[in-house]
Parts: sequence; C-alpha cells; structure tokens
Amino acid sequence: MDDKYIPWFIVPILLGFGILGYLLYLSILKSGATSAPIPMVQPVSDPDLLLAIRSIDSNISNQIPEGKHEIRVVNATGTLFELYEPISNGLNWMSAQICNNGPNNVYYSVNHWENPESPIVPGQCQSINLMKKGAIKKIFFKCNPGETASVSVYGMK
Repeated sequence: MDDKYIPWFIVPILLGFGILGYLLYLSILKSGATSAPIPMVQPVSDPDLLLAIRSIDSNISNQIPEGKHEIRVVNATGTLFELYEPISNGLNWMSAQICNNGPNNVYYSVNHWENPESPIVPGQCQSINLMKKGAIKKIFFKCNPGETASVSVYGMK
C-alpha cells in the first residue's frame, strides 16, 4: 500500500463524523442556547477538606522528580558490590537505567540483595522506575565467579 493515499474505509467514517457534527451544530442553533457563565471559584473553608487537599498536594510533590541526573560507572565482579551514597543516606533516586557494557553478564538488585534469576547481558539496558522520589537507596551488582563487567548507571533524582 502506498502511504500517499487515504485507505478507502476511512473516507465514509470521516464523512459520517462531518455530517454528525453539522447536525449537532444545527440543533444548537435551533435551541438558541448560549454559553453559561463560568462560576467563580470559592475559597475552601472546611478544615477537613483543607487537610485532605494538603495531603494530596504533599503526595503529588513527593512523586515529581527534581530533574537531577547522576551517572555512575561500576566495575562488577564475582563479589557483591553495593552502589550507595553514605553522605546523603542513600542514592535517593526515583528511577535508574542500568546498562551492561560487558564483557560478561551482570546481576543487579534494588535496595536489598536478592539473587536475581536473569542477568543483564552485555549491550542490554534495564530501566527501573519506583514512581516515588528518593525510593532507590541502593543498587547491588554481581557477576558470576571469575567474571567482570563494566556497568553504566544513570540515576534520576
């Protein structure tokens, strides 16, 4: 099929929407309806409602990233390596992308070490998004015994 032409089944659909829109326009003209004025916003005075609104606002602000990126390069070996920032009590990332630069497979785990079943193969990237600001505190890396891998980690605060 040539991309220059509209498929034949689209034409009757577009024609139908055009006719329906025109009929709706005519019915609005016949009814003589005018647009209603938009009501003014009233200040909230109920203390329970104010508390609920502030709680929602706080939860939303905890989910919005700061927009700060950090890049780390880790050399994983057969022993467990912990990527952690002791000064700020953790990495405090919202999301991370882990890319295995090779030459061997690497296993990873977020926040606590669990022996993962599937490795990241060389050339593959894995994205993690915990949907909460500061949720990623630690990332653990490990290769099979006797193997090494260079891993690039891109974090978002």
